[in-house]
Amino acid sequence: MSENPYDLLEEDVKYIIDEFTISKYLSNSLIPHSFLEKFHKILNYININTTFYGENIKIPLVCSYAMNNSELFNILSDLNSDGLIYCELDDSEEYYAAITSKGIEYLNQNSQTIKSDQCFIAMWFADEMDSAWQDAIKPACQSAGYDPKRIDEEPHNGDIVDKIMAMIRESYFVIADQTGNRGGVYFEAGFAKGLGKEVIFTCKKNWFDDPGVHFDTEHMNLILWEDPEDLREKLQYRIEATLGKGSYSII
Repeated sequence: MSENPYDLLEEDVKYIIDEFTISKYLSNSLIPHSFLEKFHKILNYININTTFYGENIKIPLVCSYAMNNSELFNILSDLNSDGLIYCELDDSEEYYAAITSKGIEYLNQNSQTIKSDQCFIAMWFADEMDSAWQDAIKPACQSAGYDPKRIDEEPHNGDIVDKIMAMIRESYFVIADQTGNRGGVYFEAGFAKGLGKEVIFTCKKNWFDDPGVHFDTEHMNLILWEDPEDLREKLQYRIEATLGKGSYSII
């Protein structure tokens, strides 16, 4: 077994859901611990998943941070009474809600969104990917005005997964390269999506064709690249088109 913690993250570490893991992440600063935080999280969840005004969004208990269905019911009831959402509550225990203009205004006034020039890079840490990182992803981000960060190049003391989560939270967006089908990349992209952050997916074409990426992401608008030069050009264009020009400069 490799002694390199980054190799372990990519190959040997399994994300096990047990009592210890649940207790650990419930104590994490990312999890809301006050009622006000829960109200904000649920309202923000409805907002980021809405594709058109008036759309009813299903709110699963697991995405709400509520302790049980009763608490979720009460939170939605109060948000509805305050005019921040519109929902019809019954005994079905399947809850749908639409955000109102008042709810959108509330989020704008109490925004917790981070607008920084940092982007987090989730990718396979293999020798064959060194050129993709050094000659494509890194310079593409910098040319677009963003500071790319990879976990293996960042000093830290403690749990590597906690550091990853903190870096993603601090970043404006995430680039997830699916080459190599690494479990860590899927985990990091999913975590970023859950925070409502933009995720740009890329993959080397021969890996996309055979053996293929996970079916949950193969339908995404991935950037398929042949070589680092191809990736650099396509990635810089996608970053600027999707997120605009950043202000980061290496000079």
